[in-house]
Amino acid sequence: MREKFVCPNTEQQQELNNCNFAKIILMLLVVLYHSMAFWTENWFCDIPAFQSTVLSFAAKWLNSFHIYTFTLISGYIFYYLQYECKKNYKTYGTLIRSKLRRLIVPYIFVSIVWVVPISAYFYHSTIKEMIFQYVLAIAPSQLWFLFMLFDVFLLFYPLSSVIDREPEGLLVIFGGYMIGILGEKFFPNIFQIWTSFRYLAYFAMGYKLRQHKSSWLRKIPIWVWLFCDVSIFSITQILMEYDGAFIKLINFALRNFANLWGAIAFFFILQSVAEHISWNRCRVLLALQRTSMPIYLFHQQIIYFVIRFLNGRVHPMLHMLINFGVSISASFLIASLLLKYKATKFLIGEK
Repeated sequence: MREKFVCPNTEQQQELNNCNFAKIILMLLVVLYHSMAFWTENWFCDIPAFQSTVLSFAAKWLNSFHIYTFTLISGYIFYYLQYECKKNYKTYGTLIRSKLRRLIVPYIFVSIVWVVPISAYFYHSTIKEMIFQYVLAIAPSQLWFLFMLFDVFLLFYPLSSVIDREPEGLLVIFGGYMIGILGEKFFPNIFQIWTSFRYLAYFAMGYKLRQHKSSWLRKIPIWVWLFCDVSIFSITQILMEYDGAFIKLINFALRNFANLWGAIAFFFILQSVAEHISWNRCRVLLALQRTSMPIYLFHQQIIYFVIRFLNGRVHPMLHMLINFGVSISASFLIASLLLKYKATKFLIGEK
């Protein structure tokens, strides 16, 4: 049975504040990843004039945990609000309406006015390609996360009573993960459905961490979490250089484990950092908290323009820093403008 609490109390409120801090940092890491991703393979239609092994490695490492951690935190907060605060989604219909407003409305709006026109300019996509990418949400640039998370909520809510129990819950989580892997391999990823089955496991992990409190995990030092995460990820990169079916199978399992470890590790790392700083007194972080969603929605296409202008003109490290600074600044200005008006706030999923 789930424990029932009346909330918030001081400790629970601190937990929520820590999660809000973690979400801000993860948003910044997503922008940082996209600022580096140009130096990985085939991220953008242009080819880097100067290669950078360091930026490529760093981008791949960030990509191994940032969105997984964000999804885990979403599950953690879901348990907190739904079963401790008892103030969230009383019916399945309530949840669907809430997530349509929060996730699908901004998906549609930002696709139409921002992502599709700019992507068409850079990639010269056909109408058919645009339909597959954005109408069917098979590869909708950074907006894939919105549809994936929407699907995760829809999948998780009716399964939550089963996931509460062990071992049934673990079997459902593992089964969903395998469905996602096999589905992506053999069928189109329409509306991000197969991706959502995989990410369901991370959402459920966050849910379980809150359900069982897992206070002993908080005692593990930050450097242990970080050292293990970088080590596991580095091993996966080394193994990619080797051929052979057995090595590839081992590396496939290890990469998936790296994603899970990274999500849990950075959840506790960011929680620990939040507990030792007064982040909610920092005006910059508070401003980023208010604008984090629209920054995520608009930042990537700004990076496209910066890449097109600077590629081959500056050192990759400086190029990356400019990508990050310009995309954060410009998307923050867009966010600030949109948040001024009730109609535009609604269109980007804000209250």
